Amino acid sequence: MNIYIFNFVTKKDIYIYKEALNSAFKYSHLASLPFPIISSHTKNESARLLPPPPPPRAPIPFPDCAAAGVAAAMGMGPLENAVVDAAAEAVAAKAAVGGVGVGGSYAVLQCGEDSEYVRKAYGGYFEVFRALLAEDGERWRVYRAVRGELPGEEEAAGIDGFVISGSCSDAHADDPWIVALVDLIRRQNAAGKRILGVCFGHQVLCRALGGKTGRSKKGWDIGVNCIHPTAAMARLFSPIKLPVHMPIIEFHQDEVWELPPQAEVLARSDMTGVEMFRLGDRAMGVQGHPEYSKDILMSIADRLLRNDLILDHQVDKAKASFDLRQPDKDLWKKVCRGFLKGRLQSSQQPQQQQHQKQQKAAQLVL
Repeated sequence: MNIYIFNFVTKKDIYIYKEALNSAFKYSHLASLPFPIISSHTKNESARLLPPPPPPRAPIPFPDCAAAGVAAAMGMGPLENAVVDAAAEAVAAKAAVGGVGVGGSYAVLQCGEDSEYVRKAYGGYFEVFRALLAEDGERWRVYRAVRGELPGEEEAAGIDGFVISGSCSDAHADDPWIVALVDLIRRQNAAGKRILGVCFGHQVLCRALGGKTGRSKKGWDIGVNCIHPTAAMARLFSPIKLPVHMPIIEFHQDEVWELPPQAEVLARSDMTGVEMFRLGDRAMGVQGHPEYSKDILMSIADRLLRNDLILDHQVDKAKASFDLRQPDKDLWKKVCRGFLKGRLQSSQQPQQQQHQKQQKAAQLVL
């Protein structure tokens, strides 16, 4: 299979075309994904129409919560990673001649299967996370953790930061893939890698680092909720100047019960005592979904309602929450990127500054 990048690579100007989908093509369910075939990056640029891809094959069905051990070779990871790698290499080439800067290497550990809606509307959850977090010149990869697909030691060594996604599984469960994920988190935390956990990722990060999780005492939290940053979070994110209330989309029935040793709460809400936490400068969990939009949330809510997993009034309440407030996606983009890429106030800096002030005061006394 050949992958082509057309024109110069910018944030909106990557044109990908796939051909030679022969009998050896393992990822037949990818054929139904949309690929742009017309360039429209600038008004002066004439549209370039590429030949159409071969007819799509029938998608291979996967449940939204796949059982552990589904073959990783059935996933979309290899093609997605090749595309993103090619884009990063093209941006690096521009940087070499005075173009954009070159960023780091990041991985999404996807802990749930793509729903049909998200796959068709966005190209999968990996693309949803990249839209929130990725910047020019970075290399992004996806590993289907829910299928037991995780980076090996050599691969992990070349990754600067990990993002752990949401899931319909319980972070306190002992499914083989969850146990393997917990082990990976511990090893990468010990190696000093940055780890951002979202929803299930927030909970499993807590578990891996020594905390406890379980069912929420207050039941489902679905819709837009306002979380309130602590003084510690305000200091950590001082370059961003956080507001008192931070609207975010929530969809969970589990929560953090007990923080890992030496971890601190960064945000709370009326529904959840630990909306965010961090352990040092390298591990941070967010209970809400900074990557979600209203349509994603409602597609999940409708599916759960059809399967009698939630009630009508919970869906109605979720819809109504968007009339009261909107999630501040720009704010969450700054928060998540700032942490993952090490742009925030270090927890060591206030202590160092205080120590320096004390030293100066002592010198004046002498």
